[in-house]
Amino acid sequence: MQTKTETPDTPAAGRHPDPSRIRAYYRRRKWAAVAWTYAGMIFVATVILGVFFTAFVASVKNNPLEYPFSYAAPQLSPVNWFRAAGLGRQGNDAWMFGGLRPGRSLSFEVVYAVAPGETFDDPEVSVPRIQRGSRAAALIEKHFAADFVSVDWAVLSPDTSAAFSRREKRDLRNYDGTARRYHITIDYPAAESPVLERVPLAVRTPKHMVLIDSTLPPTNTAQRGRVAYWSNISPGAIGYAFKNYVRTFTETVDPVTEESLFLKWFGNSFLISAGRAVFFVFLACTAGYVLARITFPGRSALFALILFSMMIPPQVLFVSNYLVLRDIGLLNTIWGVVTVMLASQMVFIMKQFFESFPREIEEAAIVDGASPARVLFGIVLPNARPAVLTVAILSFQHGWNDFFWPLVIITQKADFALPVGLLSFRNLYGDSGDWGLILAGAFLSILPVLLIFFVFQRQFVEGSTAAGVKG
Repeated sequence: MQTKTETPDTPAAGRHPDPSRIRAYYRRRKWAAVAWTYAGMIFVATVILGVFFTAFVASVKNNPLEYPFSYAAPQLSPVNWFRAAGLGRQGNDAWMFGGLRPGRSLSFEVVYAVAPGETFDDPEVSVPRIQRGSRAAALIEKHFAADFVSVDWAVLSPDTSAAFSRREKRDLRNYDGTARRYHITIDYPAAESPVLERVPLAVRTPKHMVLIDSTLPPTNTAQRGRVAYWSNISPGAIGYAFKNYVRTFTETVDPVTEESLFLKWFGNSFLISAGRAVFFVFLACTAGYVLARITFPGRSALFALILFSMMIPPQVLFVSNYLVLRDIGLLNTIWGVVTVMLASQMVFIMKQFFESFPREIEEAAIVDGASPARVLFGIVLPNARPAVLTVAILSFQHGWNDFFWPLVIITQKADFALPVGLLSFRNLYGDSGDWGLILAGAFLSILPVLLIFFVFQRQFVEGSTAAGVKG
């Protein structure tokens, strides 16, 4: 026997619906939909921001590939920032980027512990002669700290835990032994000598001595913990927290000109993106206005051809475009990258906007004697700011992220666009596993597009909405 399900808006036969119950039912549905939508947006935002945060943490770490991955990076500790700033001020009066100048000295402390029944042995402290991480920067490095400084050490605190910090006492308790604090002094005699950008340090101890604390955490350890290595003990706050970011500018250099290649790649990408934005905006505005307002034979066929060109992958046309650019002499030039792409999508966006623009305003201007060009540039475009900004932002983003065409057209390393330059990061540093440098470069490459979007997001949303509405 079938039964009819009773709902607030379908009451049983012979009974009248209760309006208050119906309103309450739909109110609950509305707020449930709002709650689910809001929860979904929070989940998506959390996933996206989580990816960015993880990439940022990995980009500042000494070893981004550590397993298991930890978000507790020493570079994110404010305590280490202040210590690094103090060392930079101590060595070069530069709390941001550090260094060591003649006539100055650096004081550094390390704490070692031994198990019960073991004795302390003298450590071997040295300033190693180690080149920078990148092969290109190693070719132009002229000054090594090992050639100018002297190193000495002394026992600052005998075998007692009274003078140790709370963290050191905790680590000592976990180790269940005794500890000793060593004071290391690096002197740079006053002479006609250069300012040293970095001062590495290496401390070698027997295997029964365990490092439990230091002024700054070691960059890495070797020989099963017997050698602790610091790449720079006078980094400054910025040089310590964002070491890999600083290295993207100081170590990606041209061995011939000694110029920063990353800055040149950044500038090249900006010129390509800005050139495409200007070119696409002009082409989209003029072509979109012609297709939207001027009647001529074959207009529909031309618009259909433009829509068809949006469906063709650019890789299909790259051979013919490459040959054309070769014949007109635009290979290995930024102009070749700017002009090679079509603006079909941008023309479509502007055409849709112009069709929604009131014709009465244009007709009034034409009656007053204005030419079509005057109507477009003097009346229509000033009122089309959201759509124009949308086209400009999309064009800039497309040019900034474009990888294929700059890779094909530009072959000289100094003229690379930033995405192609990041590929050379992998080729230059991948063999040595310098993934911190690669991640820092990749993270810097996304900042301009994010900044532009956040600055113009209101105009971008308004333009995208207006482009899809035909009034």
